[in-house]
Amino acid sequence: MEKDNFTSYPVIDAVDLRVFDSRLPDYGISGYLDLLGFRPQVITLLENSIEQLHSNDGKINNELLPYLWCAERGMPGGTVWSKRQLYGLVEAAHEQGIQFYMGSLCVPNKFPEYGSRAEWLYQHADVFDIFVTLRDGSSLKEVNGEINPLRRLSDGRFYEDVFIEDLIRYLNDYHMDGFFAGDGWCGLAVTLAEGDFHDDMIAQFEEWSGIMVEGSSTPEKAAFIWDRPENRALWIKFYAARWTGFYKKVYTALKKAGKELASLDPWARGPVDALYDYGIDYREIAKVGYSGLCLQAREENWGRNNGDWMYSWESGERISIPAIRAMAPELKLFWATCICNAPEHWIATKDARNVLERQSFSLPTLTYLDKNGDWKRALEGLLFIFGTDSDRGDWDFFRARWDFAFELPIRRTYGPALVYSERIHRAHLDLGARWQLTASPMNLVICGLPMHSAVNIEDIGNAGADAYLLVDPLGISDEEVLALMRKQEEGAGVIVIGKTDNPLLEKMLGIRKTDVLQGTMLRDNSNGAVLMDHCPELDIADTKTDSAESMIDVVCGEEVRTLFSVNRDKKGPAIYIRRMHEWKKDQKAGRYFEDQREFIAGQPDSVDRRISELLCEICGFVVHSDTGQLFAHEVEDGIHIGVENSATCFYSKITLEFPEEVKRYSDYSLQRYTPAGYIHFDPTPKHLSVTVPPDNAIQIKVELEGNGNE
Repeated sequence: MEKDNFTSYPVIDAVDLRVFDSRLPDYGISGYLDLLGFRPQVITLLENSIEQLHSNDGKINNELLPYLWCAERGMPGGTVWSKRQLYGLVEAAHEQGIQFYMGSLCVPNKFPEYGSRAEWLYQHADVFDIFVTLRDGSSLKEVNGEINPLRRLSDGRFYEDVFIEDLIRYLNDYHMDGFFAGDGWCGLAVTLAEGDFHDDMIAQFEEWSGIMVEGSSTPEKAAFIWDRPENRALWIKFYAARWTGFYKKVYTALKKAGKELASLDPWARGPVDALYDYGIDYREIAKVGYSGLCLQAREENWGRNNGDWMYSWESGERISIPAIRAMAPELKLFWATCICNAPEHWIATKDARNVLERQSFSLPTLTYLDKNGDWKRALEGLLFIFGTDSDRGDWDFFRARWDFAFELPIRRTYGPALVYSERIHRAHLDLGARWQLTASPMNLVICGLPMHSAVNIEDIGNAGADAYLLVDPLGISDEEVLALMRKQEEGAGVIVIGKTDNPLLEKMLGIRKTDVLQGTMLRDNSNGAVLMDHCPELDIADTKTDSAESMIDVVCGEEVRTLFSVNRDKKGPAIYIRRMHEWKKDQKAGRYFEDQREFIAGQPDSVDRRISELLCEICGFVVHSDTGQLFAHEVEDGIHIGVENSATCFYSKITLEFPEEVKRYSDYSLQRYTPAGYIHFDPTPKHLSVTVPPDNAIQIKVELEGNGNE
């Protein structure tokens, strides 16, 4: 293979040593690259424990490594490696022009299924007693061995100081180029509501906050911290300060040693949920000078296999990924794509290839608007989890799609841009409440709203999006409202979802808050049809219209409130939606839905679909669909459209509507002979219909009559 056969976008390839062969002269590196068919810029070992770093004695000899360090979870099928052979593998990668990182996890360190554990860690647990304590007082030491790198050791030293010293020594000894922080290094594997409530973390919290935690037991102390909103806010801010300080210390030391640092994310969370659930503040961590953060958009694994859908599904990541870059544009963000992991019993390259294909077309084309008003890709590149158990056919299939998406010449993105505001974020946090930035936009995306971009309200002045969508804007300033009003005066739509507490914003929307009544019916005013004959909790009836027109009413006996209204007193429409989706508060032991029936009941309903349809019609987006996920970009020679069928187990016929007549259309040859979707013959001038199988997507080129765009 030619040594310049690198991808045009950065790739980090996470593997264990099973993919190589300690018996070969080059340790199997050339054979592995032939299997891939391309070169990743970085190869990192993953699924290793911290004990590999701490037990290093500096001697590169023929001493054999424990097999658990060679094969994930001790899975059979790999070769045994010595220290000298691992050193040789690193040098062989360097000869190929590839950087080599060491990676490790904070969890798991104990594998009951495989009858193995990180022996050194447990043998030295008298000093390295940093196992996570849950809010009920139990320890994860004998469950999965999860550790907390923010803790102090039993002798009073901060673990991070010991870790940094041993890490740099290890990287220097093996000539490795950097460290990859895997599961549990960027937010623990338990949420802040669950742990770590060890006495040391509580003591650190007291030192940081200046308050004394009440209670004589761990459950009582945890309740004092988490169940009181004002203390919960402090606990979140404390963890954020600790994680930011941790990364600043680690990155500074690695940079001084000439080494790099990258990590996984806090469990697929966007900018708000990462802070609320795991204490990770992307905005502050980005200032540290972070080499890269890898976000786990894992619909094909977590979302389909484990019932986690709000964050790890593509529709959730279409909110999270652009919002992270709008919040922290300097943060290098990678898509951690879950390809294949035999030891963990998921092989997405075979059993969810269509989902991976759909993600491969859409996620790399997500954008954000920078301070100059330019559309920028939200993702820098890819991390493979894992590059170990796939074949050449898999790699050829996905490489073609990744190349297409990452090299698509995007000039602009159509549809609304999600608005991120640090002020609104902090206002919610000060209340100890989650800013529900994910749930409502995600429901509308599933219903056909073409939203796949974001903008920081600080940068909105030069932005040129079709519309701007703002969620639950409690705490918004008058200056921020004026910035939105200027966009409205330029002709863009402004969409507000949820609660309001700013009079200037309410005047702009043409609404006023009033007393709360119980709604009994939802009525579509365009045709008088009843959308729903009962009102669920998310349909709050506390808003009336002044200058705005109510499009959907909440009927409360003799009284009427508005659920969806539009104010047209400026060049662009100002739209208000009172319906507010929230993330589930009663997560079920890692699964967000009890069973398939509950999952289906949690899907968007007819009201969500009507709201999405109204948004598209009122704002006049260049294209919108009657159902299914949709994205649209202006490229060098016209318009690229992706039509997706997600969140359903049925084939979906989707009709696209354009503002001008369709002159010519076709699909891309890349997908022409795969079961991705089928274009209907449609003589209707401004419409185009496609059928998309479950979990698939079809990419379409369209030429419109008026502007010649294709």
